Amino acid sequence: MKRLVILGAFLFALSLALAPTSSAEWYDSGDRATVSIESATLDFEYGISDDSQMTYSKTVYLPCDYVELIGMVDPVITVNCTDAGGLTYSVEINGDTVVNNAVIGGAGSHTRTASYVAGQLTDNTTTTLYINITGNNTNNEIFLYFEGDDVPVSSTWIALADITQEDDGDTPSVGGIWSVRDNLTITNTLGYDLTDIDVKVDYPSTVVSDNPTLWFNDSSVSNGNTDTGYIEYQKYGPANELDEDDVTATDGSVIVDLQSDDKLEGAEWEIDFNDDVWDGAFDDIDYDTLTIEINGDEVEEDDWEQGSLIIENIDIDEGENEIEFTWTTTGGTGGGTTTPDEEVPFTEQEIAPGVPTWTVLAIAGIIVIAIIAVFAIEKK
Repeated sequence: MKRLVILGAFLFALSLALAPTSSAEWYDSGDRATVSIESATLDFEYGISDDSQMTYSKTVYLPCDYVELIGMVDPVITVNCTDAGGLTYSVEINGDTVVNNAVIGGAGSHTRTASYVAGQLTDNTTTTLYINITGNNTNNEIFLYFEGDDVPVSSTWIALADITQEDDGDTPSVGGIWSVRDNLTITNTLGYDLTDIDVKVDYPSTVVSDNPTLWFNDSSVSNGNTDTGYIEYQKYGPANELDEDDVTATDGSVIVDLQSDDKLEGAEWEIDFNDDVWDGAFDDIDYDTLTIEINGDEVEEDDWEQGSLIIENIDIDEGENEIEFTWTTTGGTGGGTTTPDEEVPFTEQEIAPGVPTWTVLAIAGIIVIAIIAVFAIEKK
């Protein structure tokens, strides 16, 4: 039997050792106040060439407002005629006429700069270009070229950098600080590569030290790919914003209305009764009868200890929270007294919930009588 017990213990320990460990808890941006994108800059280069078309259409998506391209050296539109007979052509962008029946006499080229095109557009802050070019023959070549150097990313495309999740670097703290890591993801679906990406983040109001951070500094994300980076910083717990108006204290009771920007799971809270916010609220606390409820859920006795009061393994909701501390007050202290417990009649006493004491004693008496009877029969 001993060998079986030892073998069973070994197999149980082995199963624990081989069990997969769980990953850190992730919170989405609906549960946590995460960093946001303040601004971003990047470089890009996008060239297209096509030929032998009477009618040519192309849609180009830019990561910046078109006006940011003004000043680029190379032309954005080049039309080559490869026929000595010449070419008559027109260019329309976003419904605006940029070139109207221009004539290339014989083989030759026409170009249009970014500045020229910007001056023909009704809205030159657009990030999408619907380009239509028509000509009177197919003996032509069309070149489109767009280039940005440290251009500011437009509000339209700022969503390229997306803050999706946050996890904790250590145990969340209700009344102190703890470290977090925000997960930032950038997805490039523009049709060309993005380089020298710099993203400046803005921190939530609970940040301990608001230091501007550049993420993806000098990095690249090729077309069709997704890349991820992290911003690590420290946050203040929600109780750091408590004041006297959030605390209601009466004899044997303290109720705290706590607003939290973050959802916390398995958090800790070390309460110092000397802090001004409590203003003597816990002066008459009786640890022997203390109960703690957070949003209606009672905290296990094993999850708190004196010192002034250290609470562990608690959950805080994003938004409003109510924490209630209650205890029995004693006469002469705390300004309140308790009514002495009334003596419960023996017939109503219970040895366990739902099990009257008298029934257990009765059963025990019957067993004793039965044993005596058995011995008496055996002696005969």
